[in-house]
Amino acid sequence: MSGALQRSLTPAELEQLRGWQRSQHKTRYLRARILLLAETTPNAAVVARAVSVHVQTVRDVLRVFRTQGLAGLEPKPRTGRPVVFDAQAGETLVALLHESPVPDGGDDGRWTLETAANALAMRLGIESVSTETVRTLLRRRRHSWQRAKEWITSPDPKYAFKKNGGSV
Repeated sequence: MSGALQRSLTPAELEQLRGWQRSQHKTRYLRARILLLAETTPNAAVVARAVSVHVQTVRDVLRVFRTQGLAGLEPKPRTGRPVVFDAQAGETLVALLHESPVPDGGDDGRWTLETAANALAMRLGIESVSTETVRTLLRRRRHSWQRAKEWITSPDPKYAFKKNGGSV
């Protein structure tokens, strides 16, 4: 083969790469596209333009494939801090924000990030939750902490009438 890969892919490799192309994992998808294009494309620059990556990325993928095969191209687990608050914590927070803040220390009847963080920490049974964690949990759920809630009331005797648009 005259491509940048410098050899033909075996039927087993082709089958695995086609599976990677259907993968939800972006790294596998890109590496599969690079290898499949490199089999017939003359150089790494053309493959890089076709896949919209840097030419050195293509060269690195080809080098690893030549030395280690497809096993070397499997995505490696990345290090980092583990997730502390899961989706359940986000659901707990959103449910909390749909309640009145008064029992949790919201003196003026409004949630602040600080009162939400303190109330969430109490609900989850942990020492503390930062306000940035509250922001992050809400952002993941595409929810705004500033959104008005249905528990908002007024001392006005005609509040229910006015809130419902003039009908009781």
